[in-house]
Amino acid sequence: MDRRAKALFIVLLFLISASLPAISQQVPASRQASKVVFLEHYMSANGTIIQGEAPFRSVNFPTYWYNENTKQINGKVDFPINTSLKMVFGDVLTLQGNFGEGTGNKLYGVYSFPVNADQAYIYGIDMDGNVVMRLNQRAIILKPGDSYSYSENETLKDHGATIEVEYNHTYMNHGYIDKNNILQSP
Repeated sequence: MDRRAKALFIVLLFLISASLPAISQQVPASRQASKVVFLEHYMSANGTIIQGEAPFRSVNFPTYWYNENTKQINGKVDFPINTSLKMVFGDVLTLQGNFGEGTGNKLYGVYSFPVNADQAYIYGIDMDGNVVMRLNQRAIILKPGDSYSYSENETLKDHGATIEVEYNHTYMNHGYIDKNNILQSP
């Protein structure tokens, strides 16, 4: 990013953040103690072998699931659920195409901002659950129930093969969920 683009980004970010209610650390104590924002990143990697032969990849390690109706997360929770927890970040990977298949996911606890979460740089959250972040060279405010998607392409060289991969990213803000709805599965 050149200097002008960086300067424009900083000005835009300032204008966006000035128009929002206070971010993150200003969440009322009652909400901060009992609720967290749940943000998920879905990445689909659709690969096509263009030349040669490559090993077939398999991803099959889903460690959590989210019930949209009950707003419950069930699965492997390997971070503390305490009053410092501000956000739960779910990262989901799905492989498709003739070089791989399957889905895996993992949960992460976020206790302070700003934070890097996959390709997003998250500045914070406001009292309404809006997530303020920089992603795909854009300043984004992701409201609860909203998502942001974009695609990238890459050519990989692997074991003498050439593979074209299309990555489709979606960030979904599920809004606030009750910390009591984050359940450790046996």
